[in-house]
Amino acid sequence: MERERPMVSPTPYSPSAFFIYIFCLLILFGDASPFRAMAGKVEPGLVKRIALGNAGQQYSVWVFFNDKGPIDSASYEREISLRGLRIPERTRFRRAKCLPAERVVDFYDIPVYERYVESVKRFGVRVRVCSRWLNGISVFATGDQIREIAELPFVRSVESVKSFRRGKSPSADSVAPISLKSLVSHPIDYGSSLGQLEQIGVPELHRQGYHGEGVRICVLDSGFDNLGHEAFRELQIVDQWDFVDGNADVSGDGHGTHVLSVLGGFAEGKLVGPAFRAQFLLARTEDVRTETPIEEDYWIAGLEWGELNGASIVNSSLSYFEWDPGAGVNYTWKDLDGRHGRTSLAADIAASKGVLVVNAIGNAGPDGYLGTPADGRNVLSVGAVDQYGVLAGFSSRGPTYDGRIKPDVVAQGVAVVFASAHDPDEYYVNNGTSFSTPLVTGVCALLLQMHPDWTPSAVARALRQTAIDLGPPGPDNLYGWGLVNAPRAAEFQPEAGPPTIARKIYNYPNPVGEEGTKIAISDLTKTDLRVDIFTVSGQLVRSLWGFMEQGNGEFVFWDGKNREGRKVDSGIYIYRISTKGFEVRGKMAVVR
Repeated sequence: MERERPMVSPTPYSPSAFFIYIFCLLILFGDASPFRAMAGKVEPGLVKRIALGNAGQQYSVWVFFNDKGPIDSASYEREISLRGLRIPERTRFRRAKCLPAERVVDFYDIPVYERYVESVKRFGVRVRVCSRWLNGISVFATGDQIREIAELPFVRSVESVKSFRRGKSPSADSVAPISLKSLVSHPIDYGSSLGQLEQIGVPELHRQGYHGEGVRICVLDSGFDNLGHEAFRELQIVDQWDFVDGNADVSGDGHGTHVLSVLGGFAEGKLVGPAFRAQFLLARTEDVRTETPIEEDYWIAGLEWGELNGASIVNSSLSYFEWDPGAGVNYTWKDLDGRHGRTSLAADIAASKGVLVVNAIGNAGPDGYLGTPADGRNVLSVGAVDQYGVLAGFSSRGPTYDGRIKPDVVAQGVAVVFASAHDPDEYYVNNGTSFSTPLVTGVCALLLQMHPDWTPSAVARALRQTAIDLGPPGPDNLYGWGLVNAPRAAEFQPEAGPPTIARKIYNYPNPVGEEGTKIAISDLTKTDLRVDIFTVSGQLVRSLWGFMEQGNGEFVFWDGKNREGRKVDSGIYIYRISTKGFEVRGKMAVVR
């Protein structure tokens, strides 16, 4: 069986780097025999760090494997079937928007081969993270342990876990916000948060009845203190996990609290987030309690967890980049092409499974660079403007190393209102792309509520193509495509599939009343064909078979009831029609 290769690109060697590599290996290991075992497996920068480091010093490293164990085609199919039984229905539904029906569960769902992990652990190392997607583990290991690990025949490479130190947010003094009044009447009193929402058109979508219902968002951050704040009283937290300490306590810092409140807080008259009725997964993926650098492996673990648990959107305010040539633990400018940063590669895998990653471009301003995963090809990166639409001085600029435009869009990141991480009913304002990002994430949630069949690329395309151009004509590396315009994005029409298929499948009546509805199909292969009906959140309502002839076509009748025989509530529902080699979906409304 041909296996998929792990999604990690090796760093190309220059001749000078290669000779340094050999020299360091000989210094470290004394003779050529260990070098022959290590050559091509251990990252040159890591070898240099070990050679110059202290004896017994530990390093955070990735150990990547060649495969996921000895597995033939039959065993692979059995494993895929087993994993398929464990995939939540919400996750399966979301993946099916981007993957063929027969590939909703794939190689990335198979765990890292346990015997490989145990073999590495026998050298006395501590495993930090296991990544199914990258087919590797991150460990703490000494130089001697790294040499022994690299000699294992099933180890593909050993590379540094990249890290950075979070800079302080570009700060205006954290002061109490000023209450604002709109010239337009709104059904919700937004209080001081009115400006940051009105600028991107959120109140209009709220007026239409969209608040993020049914959409699940995973927030990756450094900690979520003070979740008892009044702005979180109605917040739907589905699950939470601390990937740094390995427990369910996600406290430890207030940055995530601030971000979460901008995205989903609700305290009428004080603070309202764009997606205050969405569902949330909270993941602590950064350790900011000490001077320890923040490392990428926890972020990747949090992303994999969020995807498996049904998140459709991931909000991340982290940007991995610190210019330190030769250190071996940081990315360089050449790495920022969307193909080298491991967080960017992981975000690509998430996108292939129907997850939109929304990431801050960073606060390095004109003198710095964007970071990873903001450089990702499938990442929606967000810059910051002030309340007048003027670019914030701290907002990082593009392009990526390979010349792509970044950021993608901008939103307010100056004087943004958020909930206190300490007091139960206090609010403050501050600056940063960390705060413009959750505003955009919230808009994405509203768009997915309105258009549950949209893929991550469709959402991103809608935001880009309808944004208000603020800089030089056309997209640029300051504002990207421009300021988010939620109402226009909601009306955007992504490219449709073949029109012949669109005409062949429909349901009537729509809206669905007490009499039920007929889902009609013509000129399609009916072998093993079924119709599944879902809520907009991905919960399976009913599976239907039994097509009936009607003229030149066929239809299946749905009586508007769920699997238990009870009438479903009013709302929007998705139907998915699938057979081997074909899948299509549509929306219908139920009105009682």
